[in-house]
Amino acid sequence: MTSTSTAYFWVMTVAGGGDRSTLTGSFTPLPGDTRRDAFAQVMSFVERKTGLERPTVLFFSLEPDQL
Repeated sequence: MTSTSTAYFWVMTVAGGGDRSTLTGSFTPLPGDTRRDAFAQVMSFVERKTGLERPTVLFFSLEPDQL
């Protein structure tokens, strides 16, 4: 039996320090990963990319990437 992982497209808008940023990306979960795991990994990525520490999340979307 072959197992395939579904890739997800995400969008996150955050605000902090008077700045607002919207970032997008792709997330492929490992077996057993949850939506919370995805959020935590995306948030960590966004924090690194924006330089914001614990920004306020204004919007988050996570949907299968395949149309």
